[in-house]
Amino acid sequence: DGKLTQAAFVEQCKADLFTVAKTDPNAPLAGANSFTEAQAIDRALAAGFTPAGGLTKDDKGVWRGSASDGSKTVNIAVDFKGNVVAN
Repeated sequence: DGKLTQAAFVEQCKADLFTVAKTDPNAPLAGANSFTEAQAIDRALAAGFTPAGGLTKDDKGVWRGSASDGSKTVNIAVDFKGNVVAN
């Protein structure tokens, strides 16, 4: 059914399967972005943002749009490496 038991989740946490990826300090990075809009939205969701509409890809290959971070609306960017930053 695609669900984890609590015990399985804890074991996977101990094995660092859910370690959060570090964002490149220079993000967002320009480059050929092969993510679809849906994949960019998935990256934003995984980073804790809820997109407030669609994202658009700019001329540097960075997906951009507005999103909620839980308390306020911010502008986000998702680059070709999957870095998600509020800007």
